[in-house]
Amino acid sequence: MAIWNSPEATAFITVNHDAISSSLSPEQAVAMIINLVTVRKMDLIITGGHKERTWAIYATSPTEMFNTYLTWRNLIGTLSFDADLATHGEGVHYPKELHCTLCYGIDHPTPLCPYPFTTRWHGPVPHAAGCKNAAPMIDFDALQVLDIHCTPAHETRSDQG
Repeated sequence: MAIWNSPEATAFITVNHDAISSSLSPEQAVAMIINLVTVRKMDLIITGGHKERTWAIYATSPTEMFNTYLTWRNLIGTLSFDADLATHGEGVHYPKELHCTLCYGIDHPTPLCPYPFTTRWHGPVPHAAGCKNAAPMIDFDALQVLDIHCTPAHETRSDQG
């Protein structure tokens, strides 16, 4: 995983793990934080039908200090992540906010909400949810994003095929 392979990230956790139990050694703190990281790929369709690969990175902060957390977030954003389908990319902080009007999540837009596809969902569905081949269109002027990272298209291998 990207964090294990990053001397900067492991050194950061070793020094800044005040949010983790003090009974853990620095090495155990590093292992705990790394094992809690989840990376989720999302392909957003933007104006003109172009695909924009984004990555939502879910991670427990090793620190409770806000400025140190910002450093942690920025450090994570510089790492390359390997995920399904042999995709990879270097994180870049995404400048807009995503907001789902169905579940109120901030990590995906409404057309990519997973809830309408769950068994026995009786709530509303996004416009494209019922169409198998329809790509959701997203008005990015109406969106804003928090802790989502974008993979520039030239760094994505899985689009070749």
